[in-house]
Amino acid sequence: MSLFGQVKYVPPNIPAKAISTLDDAVLTAATGNIEGPVKTIKELIAKYPTWTQPLQQLSKIYYSAGRKSEALSTLEAAIRIDTSAQIQQLYSLARLYEETGDMNRALTCYSTVIHKSADKSGLNMKAKVNLTALESKRNLWQTNTEIKFIPLPDDINTPN
Repeated sequence: MSLFGQVKYVPPNIPAKAISTLDDAVLTAATGNIEGPVKTIKELIAKYPTWTQPLQQLSKIYYSAGRKSEALSTLEAAIRIDTSAQIQQLYSLARLYEETGDMNRALTCYSTVIHKSADKSGLNMKAKVNLTALESKRNLWQTNTEIKFIPLPDDINTPN
């Protein structure tokens, strides 16, 4: 029987030209034209699959374009490569889960951020505040309260 532990992430050696290409794509995307930069960044991801920065930037571009589900899946892919060094991105993932209504995953991410970040860091404090707020709202998402609407009298319910 063999057991496997979590392997320490070693960032790949990225050429300066690839870094420059990523920076240019991000700048171009900031102008509102995202199709070309998205294609360029996807090519970088295919060429350097363990480089997390293009995935993070692509997630930000998708989020800015209002494509939250794509932003979410891209950020999840980046964090799957390396969770330990991406605590800020894990916090962003929790916020995305919260925005898209996946509160249980948001709670899990906030808990992981708290566990993996320093006790005194600002990120740790923000994660604790958000975790506490979500836990207090938990009963609101899980209640099955039936609301019965009763029409008001005709003198109030007029077309005007």
